[in-house]
Amino acid sequence: MAVALALLLFAASAAAQNPESGSTTDPEKPKTAADVLAPPALSVRKHNIRLNAVDLFLGGYGADMDFLVWDGLTAGPSLSYVLTSYGGKKISAIRAGGRSNFYFGRKSFDDGWYVSLYGMYISVSAAIVNGDTEGAGDSAGGYAGGLLLGRRWVWESGLNVSVGAGGTYYSTSSALGSETDGISTPWFTGALPAAEVCFGYAF
Repeated sequence: MAVALALLLFAASAAAQNPESGSTTDPEKPKTAADVLAPPALSVRKHNIRLNAVDLFLGGYGADMDFLVWDGLTAGPSLSYVLTSYGGKKISAIRAGGRSNFYFGRKSFDDGWYVSLYGMYISVSAAIVNGDTEGAGDSAGGYAGGLLLGRRWVWESGLNVSVGAGGTYYSTSSALGSETDGISTPWFTGALPAAEVCFGYAF
């Protein structure tokens, strides 16, 4: 009995002195530069499509498509079309560009705050409307870019709501067309406030 007990104590002492014996956990290795610079693990959801209710309110349609780059960063195209009337004129605008979203907490498609940077090309046209008859028109094009700070809520189904506010800077890229019959394209150069209320689906 004494011999067996001595052998048991000797085996336990040897295992404690040799971490490779009887242990399946390796000591933590120091992080290399490659480990630090490597992007985080990807989220389960990798895409999100959003419709902007602000565009619907203005009489148009706007949609963004988000593609997961890595957790905390998405990027994708942004498109919208608006058709409205003002002061006897029919005004239409087409916007096409891109957008990047940076998420705090490194979770792209979960609840949280985000910052969005975007740039776009905008084509605006206007025409005089007299009853059902459309008269002379004019058009102009320009660029715009801006920043939004917002909050997103995501449900288990993938449905999500985003609310954001910020500003957009507009700059005309082509001279306004000649004024014909009192019609010219409305175009603003400078900064204006911006907002979004988006309903989306992440998958």
